[in-house]
Amino acid sequence: MSSDFKEGLGCWESVQLTDGVIVSTTAPYGTNGWTTHPFEEGAAADKVAWAAINLGASYEISRIVVFPRSDSEYANNFPVDYVLQTSDDGETWTDLVTVTGQATPTAPVFFDLETAVTTKNVRIYVTKRGGTMVQLSELAVFGTPGRYDLRAWQPEGTENAALNKMVSVSSDYVAPEGIWGSMLLNDGYIRGVVGYGGADKHQVMEMTRRILKMEKVARPDDAADAIAIALCHARSSTSLLAQKGYR
Repeated sequence: MSSDFKEGLGCWESVQLTDGVIVSTTAPYGTNGWTTHPFEEGAAADKVAWAAINLGASYEISRIVVFPRSDSEYANNFPVDYVLQTSDDGETWTDLVTVTGQATPTAPVFFDLETAVTTKNVRIYVTKRGGTMVQLSELAVFGTPGRYDLRAWQPEGTENAALNKMVSVSSDYVAPEGIWGSMLLNDGYIRGVVGYGGADKHQVMEMTRRILKMEKVARPDDAADAIAIALCHARSSTSLLAQKGYR
């Protein structure tokens, strides 16, 4: 987030933006939510502020709810102009909902999406504050695990008993590049890590480790990236398509 203020009594802290508590509890040691720092340099109504949430996996989200500060100063410092954004990598953001001229709300502000959006990160990006600070009680994101997340197919209260267990097959082909093999039948991944370009960094690092039969993933991340790029180059230059002149 752009800035954070952790009050000594615990009433304000960024972790409270996603703690599930939408009504302020009594101080001391209560919970109000997240606030930008009251003494941040250049604090003004037009100073950009933001808070981003990493969902931990891909979700198909259908509703976002922004909860105002909910103590005796209800909705104080609620943003006036802001954008709700999504991102797969936490770096490149796509605008989802744009709000301008938000009046001081008397209830939580919610946005139902006409079509569910698959994302791993959600951010509220404020371009105009309702005061010199931004204060929110909670930012809730509702959705279901994405279709390429195994949990989307898992009945509630169950576990995948086959995960990483021994596999016996009628015949098998273990590709030199590590992208085919019976051991991948129950590894928990339901979409190829390589192919359409949507794998996250951890999946690519894990597949790189498997292909090279490494005990651990390469570190630092830059080294893992370099290895993955080299493998892609080697794969493309030795593929049957390349050999037949279709590249």
